[in-house]
Amino acid sequence: MDVNNGNQESRETDLKIQDAERALARHRRRIRAQVAAYLTVAVLLIALGGLLYVGGIRFARVVSERRAAAKLAKEAEAMEAVAPEQEEASLFEAAPEESETETILTPEPVLEEAQDTVRTQEELLDEFIDSLIADMPLKDKVAGLFLVTPEQLTGVDAAIKAGDGTEDALQEKAVGGVVYTRKNIKSEEQIAEMLQTTSNMSKYPLFLATTEAGGDLGELTGGLSLEELSSPAQLAEAGDTGAAFETGEAIAKRLIHHGFQVDLGLNINLTSDAMSEEERKSSFGSDPAVASAVMSEMIRGLETNGIHTIVKLFPATASDEAGIPSAGITSQDLDEGDGKMFAAAMEAGTRMVMVGNLAVPEIVGDNTPCSMSSAVIMDELRGKLAFDGVVVTDAMDSRVITDYYTADQAAVAAVKAGADIIYRPEDLDEALDGVVDAVNSGVIAESRIDESLKRIYRIKYEDRTFG
Repeated sequence: MDVNNGNQESRETDLKIQDAERALARHRRRIRAQVAAYLTVAVLLIALGGLLYVGGIRFARVVSERRAAAKLAKEAEAMEAVAPEQEEASLFEAAPEESETETILTPEPVLEEAQDTVRTQEELLDEFIDSLIADMPLKDKVAGLFLVTPEQLTGVDAAIKAGDGTEDALQEKAVGGVVYTRKNIKSEEQIAEMLQTTSNMSKYPLFLATTEAGGDLGELTGGLSLEELSSPAQLAEAGDTGAAFETGEAIAKRLIHHGFQVDLGLNINLTSDAMSEEERKSSFGSDPAVASAVMSEMIRGLETNGIHTIVKLFPATASDEAGIPSAGITSQDLDEGDGKMFAAAMEAGTRMVMVGNLAVPEIVGDNTPCSMSSAVIMDELRGKLAFDGVVVTDAMDSRVITDYYTADQAAVAAVKAGADIIYRPEDLDEALDGVVDAVNSGVIAESRIDESLKRIYRIKYEDRTFG
């Protein structure tokens, strides 16, 4: 009996051990399942957080735009409610006293009253933009006047992807646009994704720009080894305006396909001895009649197909010489020469003009670069040529500027002179802070910043309609 009892106890012990081992195994499986579940949830939460953050940026932009649109809608409803009362009052006021002579009432006063309540799309757009700008912090307003490279924005040597650095930089410095060169362009998929991601990360709409003018000078054409299109010099030599329009159209489609909206490539100065060989390729020749006709059609090809053109350089191209380059042209020379090319470009549809860094003492009175001269920007370009579009400075990281001015001095002087966009400052942080400080100290009025931002936003929001 003792033996049997011992065997029974042994078997029961084994069974208990097995049960315990199975319970432990089940427990371990549950723990592993829980850990896996927690990890999955964590990954999903991280991914969701990233999507929400990017979505939040876009949502904030949409909310701001919708708030401005809603404000306009309320104003429109109020005016519609008032209009019938005004018309009724006008009718009663126009009623004549009884007389033997029949009087014919004319509806003209009523029509005039009704016309006063109708606002054009342009007026509605301006009100929409005013509402947007009113809610913007000063630093964001000022940052919106800068067009920079992705390297200037992020501090990297060669940007080929928009990542965390781009996102952080755009939140801190909400620049108005980014311009890309050949070193940023590696493949069609890469550059398209980079532009789309950069746009999504921005709090405000961006100008995404590059240089394309046909020939072998295009940044996109060179970066992707695309088929070369006719250069301005070749088009001018042929004198074929139809081919010029088609070339502009082809460039526009190429740029839009990859995500660009702005082309910096059009040098519309008449060919001169001061030009480099590269500048001659991108010039439309020396015959004013031919150059004007061919250039105008190329601009129409670009603009009518959705690409905003920046034409350059006003008032002229100067030689690459030591110190600030100087041109001995007078105001009359400008009227009779390159001024006509810029007038033709405006008529063809361009709304952005780049002002050069050369000096024109006969017009300015000293060696101040044109990009910082109110005599050139306000008197010649906006005054004589009646240009009401966006004025862009020439590159502010050029030695012509950096040898004589700090980044903040150059930016402040350009804004004071009437420039709307500061192109490629030597140091973005220094230039941005310099203009903000100038506004805070009263050197530049905030209304002056608003004025430039409105011009820029009229182009960025031109496709918006108000019903």
